Amino acid sequence: KFFDGKGGGLVVHEQAAGSFLRNSMSNNQHAGVGIMDEAKPVFVGNVVTGNRSGGIVLAGKCCPVFFDDVISGNSFAAVGVKEHAEPMFQRVMIKGNQGYGVLMQGFATGVFDECTIEDNQKSGVCLTGQAQMRMDFSSIGSGGQDSLQKVGLTMYDNTRLHLSESKLLDHKGGNLVMRDKSKGSLWSNMLLDADGAGLVVQGQSSVMLYGNVFRDCKVSNAVFLDTSQVVAKGNTFSNSRGAGMILMDSSTASVAHNSILSNGECGLRCVGQATLEAYCNRIANGQYWGVSLEESCKAQLHTNLIHGNGSAALHLSATSECNVSHNTFLKGPSDCHAVVAAEDARGVFEENAVQGWCEMDEVVAPENLDIKTTIHVTDQDAEDVAKAAIDALAMAASSVTRRVVVEAPSQMVFVGLPLGMAWDRLVDVGEAGEQELEGYDHKTRFLEPDAGGPPANIVLSGSRLETLEEGEDGTDNPT
Repeated sequence: KFFDGKGGGLVVHEQAAGSFLRNSMSNNQHAGVGIMDEAKPVFVGNVVTGNRSGGIVLAGKCCPVFFDDVISGNSFAAVGVKEHAEPMFQRVMIKGNQGYGVLMQGFATGVFDECTIEDNQKSGVCLTGQAQMRMDFSSIGSGGQDSLQKVGLTMYDNTRLHLSESKLLDHKGGNLVMRDKSKGSLWSNMLLDADGAGLVVQGQSSVMLYGNVFRDCKVSNAVFLDTSQVVAKGNTFSNSRGAGMILMDSSTASVAHNSILSNGECGLRCVGQATLEAYCNRIANGQYWGVSLEESCKAQLHTNLIHGNGSAALHLSATSECNVSHNTFLKGPSDCHAVVAAEDARGVFEENAVQGWCEMDEVVAPENLDIKTTIHVTDQDAEDVAKAAIDALAMAASSVTRRVVVEAPSQMVFVGLPLGMAWDRLVDVGEAGEQELEGYDHKTRFLEPDAGGPPANIVLSGSRLETLEEGEDGTDNPT
């Protein structure tokens, strides 16, 4: 035991190494553990608790490894990482600290695998400076309604994040907040149940989203502000009380092969001077509009299926400028037209299939909207058209994500990703997405998944399916 010291509990420095097994570092005036210089110790099964200047402080160029440790009840931060430190944490519990769960600064680089971070008094994780974090198969939760941990993960400055196969959930201020010029890559995560937004991206930040589930967030599942940029492919945005996704200010988004379902306000909302490119998405069953283009935004909508929403499938207002082609717009349960356009909307509306077009042709004809070759869908044919469009979108998505979204009769939403999906295929998709983000540092290997990494798992309403049978032809195609 290392306890009640007037300084720190344990200090490892210079080029020291060694193993520390099942020790207790508690109630010290400074940090429970301090590691610096080029030290490379290994910690297994230790408890670091009740220290007054942090649980673990890492500095210099140290490269420690932590397995199965518990870090709780410390002041300031459970784990503080700065300078050029490069720690690795696996199966570590960081809980109930009186500051940050993890605070990374300077040029620090950290890897977190199968870790749990919850119920800390400030952010679960805070990245500043030029710190970089990779987190896989981990969980960042608030710890309950009475928890003071308001935000799961906050990024500032020029920080970098790769987050995969993890859960961020139940935060009052948002599950993930990106500010300044931070950059992120999110693969196959679940961001759930935030009182604010599941994801907030602002400033000049940019993010790539692949195969994530954003669900049950009250304000919106995802909000993009200022001049932020996003590439979103193969995600699900569902069951928000607000919009599935909101673009504001001068943000830019490329949105493809996503399912945006059952949101309280509208599926996809674009306002201000935001720029949107959306193709091969299914946007359905929202309580209000499917897609709303407002103010002076610019949008290109191609080959989307928008149907079953409480109001119009497509709402064009103010001076929005759009290029809308080869989409399917179907009415919902109300008597609202499938497409509603303000008089000053402008752009091109070409080769779209619209339910009830004959009845609204004169209504949806702003002077500056060039309407060409619209296909009229009758009420009798609408259901069959929707089914055919869903099949076409699933086929198109299979070449990119091999991901399937199914709505059960209970109105629950299920998201599946076959276990046989090759990780190198995901890498190819990621590299293509990187090229869509202006200014992305292609030399930052840290953000790229290892080519030999694990395959993505099936996610089924929050549960993992253990196996899939091979196809009869001997391939990995699921039966």
